[in-house]
Amino acid sequence: MIPLGSKIELEGFENIEPAQQVVVRKMVGTLAKKLEEAKGAYDKLTLTKTGTTISIKATYTDNTLEGVAEHDNLFFALNNAFQQLTP
Repeated sequence: MIPLGSKIELEGFENIEPAQQVVVRKMVGTLAKKLEEAKGAYDKLTLTKTGTTISIKATYTDNTLEGVAEHDNLFFALNNAFQQLTP
């Protein structure tokens, strides 16, 4: 597990290349900010990578939002999963 700040966790991203990790961290930061602007402040944001599938779980005080996307390109999968949370 890779923590990004106090509210974001990346699970399954430990084995990707260091250069990809840098891009993933930047993307997640930007997309998490957009999520907060659209849906309000979340309590916890968990991203899980399993093979070519990305799962996102945004936990709020009163509900939970989830998005799942699969793509051979990690960055497309990440973007598509976030788009499910903020249509």
